[in-house]
Amino acid sequence: MSIDSLRSGAIRICFDPSLNAYPNKCRILLEGQMLDTGTAEDGALIKIPSLRDVDVLFGEGSVIANGLITGFGCCPNQAMEFYALPHKDLSVGATVKAKHTITFTGPATSDGRIDLFMGDGRWNTSTRITEGMTEDEIATAVAQSIGHEIGFPFDATAALGVVTLEAKNAGTVGNCLNPIYNWHQRRDYAPQGVTAEIAQTIQGLYAGAAAPPDYQAILGECCYCCIGMLYDKPEWQDAMIAYIASAWSCDKPQCFGHGYTYNTGTLGQIMATDTNSAEVSRMAQCCDDPVLGYLKVAAYAAQSCCSTVDNPEMSIQGPDFGVLGCVKQPESCFQCFTFDEQQILEANGFVVTVPRIGGTGSMTSPMIVNDVTNNRYDEEGRLNATWWNVKTNVIVCALHCSVTFKVTRGKERSLPSTLRSSSRKTFCRDCSHRRRISRVQRRWRACVSSFRA
Repeated sequence: MSIDSLRSGAIRICFDPSLNAYPNKCRILLEGQMLDTGTAEDGALIKIPSLRDVDVLFGEGSVIANGLITGFGCCPNQAMEFYALPHKDLSVGATVKAKHTITFTGPATSDGRIDLFMGDGRWNTSTRITEGMTEDEIATAVAQSIGHEIGFPFDATAALGVVTLEAKNAGTVGNCLNPIYNWHQRRDYAPQGVTAEIAQTIQGLYAGAAAPPDYQAILGECCYCCIGMLYDKPEWQDAMIAYIASAWSCDKPQCFGHGYTYNTGTLGQIMATDTNSAEVSRMAQCCDDPVLGYLKVAAYAAQSCCSTVDNPEMSIQGPDFGVLGCVKQPESCFQCFTFDEQQILEANGFVVTVPRIGGTGSMTSPMIVNDVTNNRYDEEGRLNATWWNVKTNVIVCALHCSVTFKVTRGKERSLPSTLRSSSRKTFCRDCSHRRRISRVQRRWRACVSSFRA
């Protein structure tokens, strides 16, 4: 339990020594959908020491398998322990699979290649087309190329000049696929006489009334530094956020952590998911974005936690630290949201990403513009910049953890009278909240919260 050791008119500092012996690495939990072909138990927590068996456990091309592959890619220094919480489609109420089509016209009047970018740089096909091929032959060749892409989360079939891409997982996770034709933008490269029209024909839906899991019963007393919610289902997001909030309490052994998720749709639809929650970072995702939303969330969560082990003060934003290098997208001079829309989203606590490099012809990576929580206002409606601004949170939390460690190394257990918080606004967090875990944190947990004198 938390032990109060210092009170003043501005802050209360409490120390929780109940979790001061944790010899393992920091933990990251990814939650998402698996396929029925996977051997893992539906709704059961499982530790993932490596990527060796993820396709067998969860099904090749599933949301959770691809999320783990992405997460491991953004944390190559083995600083984290990965855990997965898989769910089969029916257990989350996902009954309708999204379908997309690529309709070709022909015949080809010259030799060329059809290049397609689909969801991430790892699924980047290049199909040779020869003069005289009909639209049916072109569609068949392209579908065969797509079928060779390991882990692609869609099944490809061809008929009558149309390639149909059906999501492997049902629900909204398959809705926002944006294939890009001839993404290199090379002249005289694509076959002449051939055009490609891309459309979504069926919307993936969560038609079943599946209740969110009892996260407390599943996760127990174990602590997770970062929790990636690889879905945009608000009811389930709210349930996980509530679980994380309960773990922040200073009235019990503290188990701080931070959630990451995404929300899709129009600007208004995304804004409607706002819950003013300090326990989560919400990424705004439009369906025209070339990278799948749940892959960016997995990358964001993993990179945040992994970099924190050595640099707790670092925010995951901007060209130096905010580039999600484990996912790729074509360079572009156009962004998913206009600049005005980006400002609105940022002002309302949503994380925004843009291409790291503008241009054409090469790959780049998404870059996080603003590493923020979804919280802006306290319970009285006042702007709460401390909970919102990640950099302020991190610096203050790292300072308190550092001071705590130095004070508790010796026999002296009292804090110096000169110790002051750099903010009078509400705190109830340690280095692990906002994804900032340090080696000090494994020994001592500090909770700083404001109260009214």
